[in-house]
Amino acid sequence: MWNSLGQDDAIKMFSVANSENRLAHSYLFFGPDRVGKTTLAEDFARFLFCEDETSPCGNCSACKRVTSKIHTDINWIDSREERAPGISKRKSIGIDIIRELRTTINIKPFEGKQRLVVISGFEDMTLEASNALLKVLEEPPENVFFLLLTSNISMILPTIISRCQLVKIRRVSDQLIKQLIIDQYNFDDAYALDVARIASGNIGMAIFIAENPEFLEKRLEIFDTILALLNADLIERFEYSERLARDFSRDPEKVNNELKMWQIWWRDFMLVKFDNSEKIYNTSKIQEFLQLQNFIEIDDVINLLKTVESSL
Repeated sequence: MWNSLGQDDAIKMFSVANSENRLAHSYLFFGPDRVGKTTLAEDFARFLFCEDETSPCGNCSACKRVTSKIHTDINWIDSREERAPGISKRKSIGIDIIRELRTTINIKPFEGKQRLVVISGFEDMTLEASNALLKVLEEPPENVFFLLLTSNISMILPTIISRCQLVKIRRVSDQLIKQLIIDQYNFDDAYALDVARIASGNIGMAIFIAENPEFLEKRLEIFDTILALLNADLIERFEYSERLARDFSRDPEKVNNELKMWQIWWRDFMLVKFDNSEKIYNTSKIQEFLQLQNFIEIDDVINLLKTVESSL
């Protein structure tokens, strides 16, 4: 059973390629953060090593070992270190890791007939390491497969891209995410829809929000701050900017998340302004948006959004 939602095209491609014995040695999964790249990579790993005819079954010994990340024929490499639930610290993937990997993949598999290498956050690989990996991709060992996962394909060397089959991981529809949240977390329809809309097609983000209700509470605090700043004087606005600058030096991801809330707020304002309120994320804030329409110029909102976008 495949756990990935909304990635039917990729799943069909893998199934057809496997049935015709022409799986590519290297796949490059690309798409936004938390859109489902890791879930699809785990699905592919179970698909590759499953011992059942209905691969991936999810229940055989191999599938369970893949799920627990203890399968000896799989190398998991990730540029992110978890510091707290939902908060990670990025690190570079250096040449030493690739040198060690080159040795490992030339060892005969222990449990199955092939080996798999999964590299998450591939955009964080150093140039030296990328060039070393390129040599491996140009002449991969027999029965060794690579899954390279990135949220920023523009940072990947063109020579590496040319050696991989590209797999675009697509955003999942609000309806699919909403139903998942209802089924797994027993939320009511309206709350699940709010979660789906805020996740903006990124199913990993939807799961994070569902499992961390304080995220939505923090979102409301930020929205209250935005409203207060609209009526604040210059000194209060400068104080807010200074606070963001201080926080960024300690926790850039926290500040980026706050800036994304600014994007969501003003996106919703624009939608209400142009009579598309049924698409907004913050349904509880419609009255505030309506009241602001006569006081805020669209050009000012566009310039603000450009500034926020350039800061992320």
